Amino acid sequence: MLFRNDATIFLSLQKAGKAMRQGKSSPHRTVLAGNDEQASEPAALTDGIQGDERPFYSRPSQRNRRTKSLHKGLVAAGFLISAVSGYLLGLNHRLPAPQLAAPQLPAPQLPAPQLPAPQLPAPQLPAPQLAAPQLAAPQLAAPQLPAPQLAAPRLPAPQLPAPQPRLTAKPRAAAPVVKPETQYVTLKGGTYSMGDPMDDLKDARTHQVKLAPFAIARYEVTLELWDSVMLWGRDHGYSDLPAGSGKAHNHPVYGISWADAVKWCNALSEKEGLTPCYYTGTGRQNVARKGMVDIGNPQVNWEAKGYRLPTEAEWEFAARGGLSGKRFPCGNEITQEQANYHGSTRIEYDKCQREGTAAALMSSKPYTAVVGSFPPNEFGLHDMAGNVSEWCWDFYDPEYGSPVPLINNPHGPDKGKNCVVRGGSWRHTAAEARCASRFNLPGDVPAAYVGFRVVRGL
Repeated sequence: MLFRNDATIFLSLQKAGKAMRQGKSSPHRTVLAGNDEQASEPAALTDGIQGDERPFYSRPSQRNRRTKSLHKGLVAAGFLISAVSGYLLGLNHRLPAPQLAAPQLPAPQLPAPQLPAPQLPAPQLPAPQLAAPQLAAPQLAAPQLPAPQLAAPRLPAPQLPAPQPRLTAKPRAAAPVVKPETQYVTLKGGTYSMGDPMDDLKDARTHQVKLAPFAIARYEVTLELWDSVMLWGRDHGYSDLPAGSGKAHNHPVYGISWADAVKWCNALSEKEGLTPCYYTGTGRQNVARKGMVDIGNPQVNWEAKGYRLPTEAEWEFAARGGLSGKRFPCGNEITQEQANYHGSTRIEYDKCQREGTAAALMSSKPYTAVVGSFPPNEFGLHDMAGNVSEWCWDFYDPEYGSPVPLINNPHGPDKGKNCVVRGGSWRHTAAEARCASRFNLPGDVPAAYVGFRVVRGL
């Protein structure tokens, strides 16, 4: 719209100027107004003109017609000049592009890496080999001086005190290292009265017995000793020896059957290089090492020096400790300070005056005590009454002690099923702890209150 109005004004001015130059006053005055007024003005002026008085633009002259093309060119040029000027003006007034400053971010502070100082091996410099200077020893001639002739002084002989004899202290005997499982007491044997002379036990009638010398263990077999021999035996043909049971390694082993005890004695003999005592045949060629042992007196080598279970006569002789005609190893009465047994107030010779096991041993069952906890008998043997009952070799004979002449080294019946158990235990009363008291169990049945000790022939 801007370019069109500029062209209209330009044409109007051109026409007015041309009319003035021709000296004619035109009734028509160009009035700068809007486009609608300019369009209506020529019509109003031409309404009253007649003939030749019409203005020039009503009937253009030949000259005007010739210059019409020039006018169009000038108009087009004006349009072009105006457009170029407007474009150039627009470029000059264009706002510059905003210059944005780059944000300033703080540089991240990274910790310097801590690198371990390189460990450089100290250079091994060879020690300088300095040759020792070879200096020639000076050859000095020894001066020849005449030896002085000195007279030996006469000094009186010193009076020295007579030497005193040196006294040496007698060396003290070293205290023996106590190993309960390896200590034995040698008994000379001899004749004694076997059986019960006081309480009229039906299966323990008194009779005379003669024994050969033998050695018996001072203590009951401990759990530690059982397991050490058992482990050795499993590597040497005793494949079915069971693990022992015990409250602690220095407590007596228990839960061992008579048959297992027999095989264990053979294993201990072979471990120490001794001749075993028990065999599986009467020819005594095959050592009883495994399986169910079914042997009797004919299968025993009584002359062998190996370990075995004590006979019933050997056990009672050792338990009495040289006392004849007494109930217990310590006399005719007993208390829980002398043995580990089950107290009872109904037994007159039980002087503990309480029911049950000693309070000091009632931590947990079985109420066993460490071997050797109670005083020994006159032979130096411990726990011959109480703690655990002990297997004997003999098969049980209810007619034991029938009136017979003197018996020499009795071994009991040749055959049987039940074996003799002696000595009482932590669960038995004082009546079972008597030296002559005896009961029996099947040889293949272990019990939680039965253990054993071993003997050797001499």
